[in-house]
Amino acid sequence: MISGQLLKPRPAGSPPDMSPFFLRQYVKTHANNVFEDYPLLLMEIVLRLPYQVAAVARWLVLVEW
Repeated sequence: MISGQLLKPRPAGSPPDMSPFFLRQYVKTHANNVFEDYPLLLMEIVLRLPYQVAAVARWLVLVEW
């Protein structure tokens, strides 16, 4: 008897080398969709950016004096 469940696509071989952009372990564990955590990562970057800009600005002020 055939059930109504669909099979998930599986990659034919090993995942491609995305080492400049993603850690190898991350690509292995998220082989079906490496961008599934993209909204979370984007939010983290957006929230961290002002702090990084402020730190660089403080450093530049200290270097000038």
